[in-house]
Amino acid sequence: MILTTTSKALIRKHHLALTVRHYLAKNPDALLGLTFPLTCDFELDFAEFLDEALMEAYEVASSLAANEENDKPASEREWWILKPGMSDRGQGIRLFSTTQELTEIFESFDEDTDGEEEHSGEVKGDTSVVTSQLRHFVAQKYIHPPLLINNRKWHIRTYVLAVGSLEVYVYKPMLALFAAKEYSPPWESAQDLSAHLTNTCLQSGEREGSVRAFWELAELQPSHAKGIWDKIRNTVAEVFEGAARGQRVHFQVPPSPANTPTSLTAADPPQRLRALRCRLRRQREHGHFPTGSQRLSRLQTDWR
Repeated sequence: MILTTTSKALIRKHHLALTVRHYLAKNPDALLGLTFPLTCDFELDFAEFLDEALMEAYEVASSLAANEENDKPASEREWWILKPGMSDRGQGIRLFSTTQELTEIFESFDEDTDGEEEHSGEVKGDTSVVTSQLRHFVAQKYIHPPLLINNRKWHIRTYVLAVGSLEVYVYKPMLALFAAKEYSPPWESAQDLSAHLTNTCLQSGEREGSVRAFWELAELQPSHAKGIWDKIRNTVAEVFEGAARGQRVHFQVPPSPANTPTSLTAADPPQRLRALRCRLRRQREHGHFPTGSQRLSRLQTDWR
């Protein structure tokens, strides 16, 4: 949860890519250069305008051109992952390595849009997108091979709490979320994303082992786990700094309250976040936010 009046710089993929790019331009040796894959953002309404759109994403266009030279086999190409800028839950994510593959992806989006019908409910494993989520896209260089555990791709999920203007806390009890199927190279499974996407909302049937406590992963050496934790904290710090300093139109924080609560006592992260939000709202409604520099000075020891 981010307690800001405007937070697009972090919550929209294309804005986040811009935030990171601007930060790295001023801080080329920052950790973000290692922890954030090469990401290009572009706008596209219809597949027929793809060539024009790729002019905004030079790195993608040049990579695809190199892949297509001398008719490289798929295993020797540089692969990319496409993500709609305003989607979530794995919707609209696709893998590609040539201009033709990318064109076919956008043509399939056009077909989905033409036949779009209003519907409710969720379908497990459905990665289709709706019209409102199209237009802004990011393409990230696909990391192959990723760090695997039991030959499955995984990612880390944790809670980040931003308070006032601006203190940021990362919740240490993190989760590891695993893909439904064992990992295989993108050229072998580009059409079956279940080996590449770790969103549990896409998984159906038996999902035991899909979510595990990060600090209980026996497959990671303690020193390795601590190194990952340190990188997460530093990456979060750099991302927020980049948003606060370089994206003031799309990231605005409220003034620091003088009577901000100093502790949270609820049992789990969502309750803690809700507890803080409710306290801040009550104080705001009763006018208990006089000017001052006092900030949230202490949280329970799980927050760092």
